[in-house]
Amino acid sequence: MNNLRITPVILVCMLVAAGCNETHDGGTDAGSDITFDAAFPDSGPADAGPAPSNVGAACRGDEDCDGDDTYCDAEFPGGYCTAVCAPDLPCPDGSTCIESRTGSTCFADCDLEASDGDFCSRDGYGCAEAGPICLPGCDSDDDCSEGLACDPMAGFNGEGQCGDPSASVGDACEDTEMCPPGYFCLSERFSGIPGGACGSFGCDPDAGTGCAEGETCLPAGRGGVCLLGCTEDTDCARDGQECVMGETGGYCGPEFADENLGQICSAGRGDCTGGVCLSESETGWVDSYCVSVGCDIEAGTGCPGDGVCIDGADGMGICLDGCVDEGDCRAGYACSPSDPSDPSSATACRPACEDSTVCGNEDFECNVGSGLCLEAFDPASAGEPCNDGGDCDGGRCLTEADEGWPAGTCTYPGCRLSGSGPASECPTGTACIDDGTGDPDLGVCVDSCTEAVDCRPGYDCVDDLCQPACSDTDCGMGRTCNASSGLCE
Repeated sequence: MNNLRITPVILVCMLVAAGCNETHDGGTDAGSDITFDAAFPDSGPADAGPAPSNVGAACRGDEDCDGDDTYCDAEFPGGYCTAVCAPDLPCPDGSTCIESRTGSTCFADCDLEASDGDFCSRDGYGCAEAGPICLPGCDSDDDCSEGLACDPMAGFNGEGQCGDPSASVGDACEDTEMCPPGYFCLSERFSGIPGGACGSFGCDPDAGTGCAEGETCLPAGRGGVCLLGCTEDTDCARDGQECVMGETGGYCGPEFADENLGQICSAGRGDCTGGVCLSESETGWVDSYCVSVGCDIEAGTGCPGDGVCIDGADGMGICLDGCVDEGDCRAGYACSPSDPSDPSSATACRPACEDSTVCGNEDFECNVGSGLCLEAFDPASAGEPCNDGGDCDGGRCLTEADEGWPAGTCTYPGCRLSGSGPASECPTGTACIDDGTGDPDLGVCVDSCTEAVDCRPGYDCVDDLCQPACSDTDCGMGRTCNASSGLCE
């Protein structure tokens, strides 16, 4: 398991928009608890609609809100009249029922087609596209403090956002109003960047599009975030920053703390600042492992301290914690060649669990052959199609994209082909085969067979194992069948 797909720790807060709620316009998080994909339709007799009310109006107490079931939510700027709702409890006319963390409540409707651009008549509020409903935000500059400008289509939910037109991407910030209109403040607490940084959401990290010139798009959960781009440290003028190389290019991020290399980490705790946390749940690395990113694989340079540079993913170098003997590594790791296929490579602390007691997740098991902590493997999944490791719990997916196995196949790692040392026993109905990557002494367990009909399309029974035997119709778009190897290339 030499190639690792990594995602910068800096971006964990974008996995859920509410994670960065203190950066909303005006310093409030009132609108961040809303989940827009779970709205209830208003219901009730067609000829007897709900009683009118002033949902969305300013209030100081419940007495300021019309209707028996309305109340004042003081957490919204200036207060906000609302009401509890459900499928059988419709909202008053002029409002929509939306699910939130604390229950389903009514929000004032707004008109995105208003000719005067005044989508929400109340100052300091804008029209969120989903709904559409009025949330704290802006429709025009008049909704913003002096010196700030409104981007009416910005905000996590399109509710409009006030910003400083003189600010730039990457500037230090404490709240979103200190950033350019349409940008957000990625606080130091969540990003790890000293003083925080202004960035924007909505770019495509795979295509590398959606950012302005001089910005880099980084993965951020279901989308991407644009941060100040760079090619070397001198491009990042702020103290506490350096040019961090990610999968999609360099960005000005927090400096890496050398003492964190190889240590237990958690993206949520931010204890791998400036680096990447290889979580056990995503990579199998025992109880997680903090690495730095962007070293030079060919030259073997760019790692802190005694760090050793290896190929992480897509040709990007990552640094492992270097070592001389076993005593240099923490529990669950062993001092071994950094490149399992090259015994002469520099030694580093790599996963080498011996039992499940060192695993950080209670329901994970030690795969002694690979040294990884993995979910329990279901033998019935062996040989099934897969696109990535998520389709093969506790196992390893030999994908068509990376290894060429037609439509991918689910395997169990850690079995031994040669030599001596720890090995995982193949589940019943499977046998060990060389996967062609990583440690040549170790392989993966694939489906056993006695004849071709025992294997799925794209595979044939060779040496009593289901092995790649593609035809032109077995390979995905953009790939062709290599008749000699049976692989899709």
